[in-house]
Amino acid sequence: MQQTRFVPGLILTLAAIMSAGCASNGPAAPNDLFEVDIATCAPSLADSISQIIGVGGGTIILGPQSLVVPAGALSSDVSIMMQILPDSASSVLLEPQGLTFAAGKPAILTLSIDQCIVPSPLLQSLNGSNHNHHNHHNHGHHHGHGGPPLPADMQVVYTTDALQILEVLPSVVDSVSGNVSAELSHFSRYAVAW
Repeated sequence: MQQTRFVPGLILTLAAIMSAGCASNGPAAPNDLFEVDIATCAPSLADSISQIIGVGGGTIILGPQSLVVPAGALSSDVSIMMQILPDSASSVLLEPQGLTFAAGKPAILTLSIDQCIVPSPLLQSLNGSNHNHHNHHNHGHHHGHGGPPLPADMQVVYTTDALQILEVLPSVVDSVSGNVSAELSHFSRYAVAW
């Protein structure tokens, strides 16, 4: 139970840092604490789905995003909502916020990067600076079928509602499907970063 009390304290501490903003003499903004940034993607349309998942587990799919809750992760039926917000990030809001899972039974969140822009420096590192014939400008390239290989350092990140990064999660990139997945211990807002 002490860990449950620590997480809200950590969130309040990070919220205090965020409220300080980017003042020149203030503490760094949360995204400045990490070596990744939220991936820029084609604007998404708002959408949501609710589903009851219980002890037997289940899967929620919303567009290209999915959530798998394993059997035994929940001790009772819970109405779970996955929401895609209308912004230019590959992200979802999972509710009820703060919902936690049984030890050793994390949920698996999979986010698509199919409509995300791979920044030019990453393209150059992926394709080799002398072999990058497709990138004649510095704006990056939308990933999609036939696009560049995916950056192996793509991550799922835990964020505030305003997409300020609070935590970078260990993630697995599937370059064939154009997805990145991570284990979740609780619900909140999550996004793709690189």
